[in-house]
Amino acid sequence: MTYLKCVTQGLVGQRREIEGEKMSLTGANDKEKLEQLCGRTYKEQAVWFLNSFWGDLSEEAEKLWQFVHKCAELNEEKRAEGSDLDEFQAHRFHENFKESMTVQAMREKLRSTGAIQAGQVVKRVPLTHLLIFKYNIDWKYLVNAVQVSTPPPNLHASSSSCSRAWGL
Repeated sequence: MTYLKCVTQGLVGQRREIEGEKMSLTGANDKEKLEQLCGRTYKEQAVWFLNSFWGDLSEEAEKLWQFVHKCAELNEEKRAEGSDLDEFQAHRFHENFKESMTVQAMREKLRSTGAIQAGQVVKRVPLTHLLIFKYNIDWKYLVNAVQVSTPPPNLHASSSSCSRAWGL
């Protein structure tokens, strides 16, 4: 199980366990691992991303939780069980967070990360791809990042504080 800090409702402050989440990706190569990660739910993708970059991006946990909820809202078919948005909804996602861009600019940005090949048609955009280019991270590092299997040493104190504050 993966541990991380939860945002007020879901991801920073108390220990959060993601039931049934695999601690590694099993693809034969980095591209297959990326495809496997992109096939997970929005929440699972955000948890993987946050665990991978906790040291650098822990202050972004609240924003990632907002991203998860916005993706679920925009995905009218699968809601929270979805893993990607169609291109139109991906643009609406960006507009919601005041990061509008043209269709061409988004496609170029997606391709510039290397996660999408030149000439590849963009039809669906997983949350992972949005996070890769928003935070300008190396997707190969992401798919091979060690996932935390034990809580950080200072987690117990913050977990207790969060639990008391939220009456948990």
